[in-house]
Amino acid sequence: MKAAVYDVKKDPPELNIKELPYPEPGDNEVTVKIKYIGVNPIDYWISGGRYPISSPNRIVGSEAYGTIDSVGKDVEELSEGDMVSIYPWIFCGECSFCRAGQQNLCVDVGIVGGKVDGLYAEYA
Repeated sequence: MKAAVYDVKKDPPELNIKELPYPEPGDNEVTVKIKYIGVNPIDYWISGGRYPISSPNRIVGSEAYGTIDSVGKDVEELSEGDMVSIYPWIFCGECSFCRAGQQNLCVDVGIVGGKVDGLYAEYA
């Protein structure tokens, strides 16, 4: 699959299109064929070095929707072909705020495209 990979080690930083393997879903995961993607201000902040990414070669992009392409063996609520929107925020699930159901106050919040590979790809 093709994906936009941001290399922050370059000066100036570069966004390159690379060929990467298809992201096989884990047991409780799905793979989404991306149909449309939006540009988020965080993508701009990453390009200027104002938002940290966890790897120098990270697929960026945090807002997209598409259709389920494949499902993990333990997924019951979703099926291939279902249209989905991808929620971009990643919460730790362990801090006092997350345990209290206040994930918006998470002390270790991250975003798809920053903490894990993002959505500027054919599949996610």
